[in-house]
Amino acid sequence: MKATHQTRADAHQIQVTLRLIALIVLAAAFLGVLGMGLLVGCGSDATKGTQGVAPDDVKTMLQDWLAANNQGDEEALAALYSENAVVDDFVASPSTRTEGRASVVDMIAYWAGEGLAFTASGGPMLLGDYVVQTVIITGNGSPVGEAVQVFQINGDGKIVHQWVTGEIRAE
Repeated sequence: MKATHQTRADAHQIQVTLRLIALIVLAAAFLGVLGMGLLVGCGSDATKGTQGVAPDDVKTMLQDWLAANNQGDEEALAALYSENAVVDDFVASPSTRTEGRASVVDMIAYWAGEGLAFTASGGPMLLGDYVVQTVIITGNGSPVGEAVQVFQINGDGKIVHQWVTGEIRAE
């Protein structure tokens, strides 16, 4: 019995370590891309070179995203994502990539139906065309983990790419 528990503990530690490595790599890549974007001046005119606390319209968009996400409101979600939206989820095990608005909406609605929800923890930060929002993940009303949501927003205010990284705690 003790050996089985130790093996499970080792496997869990390895999984946590791998997720931490993925988080660090994603953060480094994100900051590298962001830094290059700021240096060469890419981005929409509305957000070019801006960083800091997100403006009210972005905060409202994220509040709408949280509400639609948590309710599994497919119509509201579809209005927030671009047609060619991509979600890279590094919290899922194994990590997943979902492409296309319809697939993204279906995936989010599925998880909302399973009781998964997000609560913002702190205000969103704007970094050029990217918005970073930390969240508490709940499962059927109980906290089960934390995540960082990074959204790339196009000039029309639509989510074109979303990265999710963090950790779901073992039960």
